[in-house]
Amino acid sequence: MNASLIQALRASFEPLGFRTVTITQAGAEESITVLKRQTWNTNRAIAVIQLESLTSDFGSFLKKNRWKVAMNTGFFPFFYSLGLQMILVCKNPVSAPVNLAHYTNKVDNQLAIIQSIFLIDESQKTFSKGVTWGQFVTGKYQTEIQRILSQFYKEK
Repeated sequence: MNASLIQALRASFEPLGFRTVTITQAGAEESITVLKRQTWNTNRAIAVIQLESLTSDFGSFLKKNRWKVAMNTGFFPFFYSLGLQMILVCKNPVSAPVNLAHYTNKVDNQLAIIQSIFLIDESQKTFSKGVTWGQFVTGKYQTEIQRILSQFYKEK
């Protein structure tokens, strides 16, 4: 995991009320670091997932990790939904899915929704992004993630 990236995310988001949660699982193919922020009316998380390479079944991978993060961050269906920003860090070269925004959730169903996806290609030192529409509350988080990533990687 890019320790400098994690440090920069923490430095920027901890003053906004985010705190770090590390999710570990025996035999997991990826490591996950999560910054989460819970208030009386919002539940937000930024998940940084380190991968060796991108899986061919991208949608299933996102769904599995969305629930893994949700269950470790105080998510409670219908009463305390989760807005999730995902940062995927791939060590090996990747060809990004054609449209990352296609994999974000378009409607808040009061569950765990993916509001943005940032895909980093460590080998090329680049990143691409996909965000969902209408992010009045979380748009500032997405903008800040993009700013931080731009310090380490070039946007595609």
